[in-house]
Amino acid sequence: MENSIRSIMEYLCSTLSFDKITFSKFRDKSSGTIRAVAAALVLRKTPYIQIETFHEDGKVLHRNLPAAEAAEVLTEYAERFCRQTNVHTSHGDCEIRF
Repeated sequence: MENSIRSIMEYLCSTLSFDKITFSKFRDKSSGTIRAVAAALVLRKTPYIQIETFHEDGKVLHRNLPAAEAAEVLTEYAERFCRQTNVHTSHGDCEIRF
């Protein structure tokens, strides 16, 4: 059976057709992570997905992943780490809840 969240993330990363993806309501409260936000960007003509993680202590960490590799990480955030994912595009918004 095909994983629909995985296919959504693969499509979004391959087309860069989203404004941002917000991951919230983290399952593991001990991690100290409040939310994470993913956005598409292009560095040196190469597409990347930047993931910002916001922590309780006020720190914000940035991680740039090549767009071709980012779908796996975004799927993991949506399925394993968070109970809510919001996808914002120029055509509309989508919410995934667990």
